[in-house]
Amino acid sequence: MGGMKKTLLETYRHTYSQGCKPAVIRVYHVVSDRDATFTAESNYRRIHCSGESIDEAKSKCEGLIDLKHAILTGQLHLISTKEADQLAKEDFQRYITQFNLKDEINERMIISMWLDGKLYYVEIGIFDHPLNQSFNGLIDDLDGQFPETLFEMIVDRETREVRIIPNDEVVRKVFGQIE
Repeated sequence: MGGMKKTLLETYRHTYSQGCKPAVIRVYHVVSDRDATFTAESNYRRIHCSGESIDEAKSKCEGLIDLKHAILTGQLHLISTKEADQLAKEDFQRYITQFNLKDEINERMIISMWLDGKLYYVEIGIFDHPLNQSFNGLIDDLDGQFPETLFEMIVDRETREVRIIPNDEVVRKVFGQIE
């Protein structure tokens, strides 16, 4: 293994609010054994963002700085991830009633959650066969198998809006024809 190589490409200042000291952002090209990405790191709230291009990494970092500043100054109010999770759960329970959710299907499902700015994502994936009871979250336990995305839910933590996006192809494969 060759490790990771991080090369500084650019340093600049981002003004996030009138009268405030600008945030310093450093943009790096990071090459590891697996891939190459770009990262932008800021001295403001230790923000660190990655992207497939320099512009994507910079844009994400600047956007997150602006978002955090708006939250800290009271210009923006977001619900907690716990509340967002509860909203997603309630909407999904109403939505899933149109499907015949058998125990066998339930045993094959896995849930992952993450934040991206003001959005909270919940992804429900499904494996081809039930998960081993001893599954402890390690990739080795999955025998190289990865779940297919069945549904993705996006909760806007500002507006409390929940969108459920089914993966129609996988939904048909799991539940059959849907009206």
